[in-house]
Amino acid sequence: MKYKLLTFSLLFQTILFSQNLVKNPSFELRKRDKCFVFLGDFDSQTLNWSKPNNGSTDSFLTCSSNLGTKNYNGQQSPKEGNTYCGIYTFSPYSNYREYIQGELNEPLIAGKTYKVKFYVSLADMATHAIKELQVLFTEEKIKSCFDKNSCEKVIVPKRATTQRFMLHSLKNEGFLEERSTWEELSFEFVASGFENFLSIGNFNKDGKTELKEILTVSRKDNKFSYYYIDEVSVEATEKSTEEKTTSHTNNTTKESFKNNTTYVFKNVLFDFDKATLLETSKVELNTLYDYLKEHPELHIEVYGHTDAVGTETRNEELSKQRAEAVSNFLVEKGLESHKVKWFGFGSSKPKVSNDTEANRAINRRVEFKLLKK
Repeated sequence: MKYKLLTFSLLFQTILFSQNLVKNPSFELRKRDKCFVFLGDFDSQTLNWSKPNNGSTDSFLTCSSNLGTKNYNGQQSPKEGNTYCGIYTFSPYSNYREYIQGELNEPLIAGKTYKVKFYVSLADMATHAIKELQVLFTEEKIKSCFDKNSCEKVIVPKRATTQRFMLHSLKNEGFLEERSTWEELSFEFVASGFENFLSIGNFNKDGKTELKEILTVSRKDNKFSYYYIDEVSVEATEKSTEEKTTSHTNNTTKESFKNNTTYVFKNVLFDFDKATLLETSKVELNTLYDYLKEHPELHIEVYGHTDAVGTETRNEELSKQRAEAVSNFLVEKGLESHKVKWFGFGSSKPKVSNDTEANRAINRRVEFKLLKK
């Protein structure tokens, strides 16, 4: 009887675990079975995880005498299991950052919605808390760089990888200042289909990092922010964007738009610095096309916008190309070409300031307006 219960329990745990696409999500699988841990030894002893820059990310084991639940930055027990890791998100050394990079069991499916979740805890000795952490999804594994003269301290995605990427920000209403327990961070997003790896950390430079003083120190070179991380997960939600749209249509509740009102496309996405529509974009565009066919009296204007990164000339060109790509899709579906016009405004009409990556993501958008002519 005990054997049957144990078998069922292990099977149940496997089913639950298989929902999480992150390999070794709580860092329990290690490359060597030793309790003595060296500082900055995270990537050399943790399976399926690495450091995407030359930072010295730490690993903590409950059995370790030097880097265990008691360590050089305070005391904390793992969220689950016997292991967790720690990173500097701000330090006395200009723009010095540490990150963790994990591998997924399989690439994410374009158009499907996923939930990302992990837990953080601010170290006891940390003098400052930060407000924002980011998760970077990449197509390729970002390789560690040990040449300090050519290696980025703060990872800039477009310089760290030549392949596709997407940076997601988790900006809380308050600061991440929980010390005694673990704080859950999570968000949902629609995958583009290239996501093979994820990296977690602070991708903002010192000047863009929002800080809150927790412990008062007299010297500037003693200020730092350090977080423990545990239990990282990426799981598909119940329905993909396409499935939700189908269900929406089957319930005879159709999309409705007001004339002369500007709408922002929610999931019309492009690769970095390109104007080719990703597959996930076509679900929303198909819905819009169906609406236009049902209302032949309507015309449409499409507006492309970028953030303020890059030259003014390139931004204007890219915004026009992306607006044109959306227009061409609708025409190729069957919309009469005289019913669609497109415009590109570059970075001249931001919705919010361009001071953070989260804000820049809002400004990178394609909009449309329906007109009765």
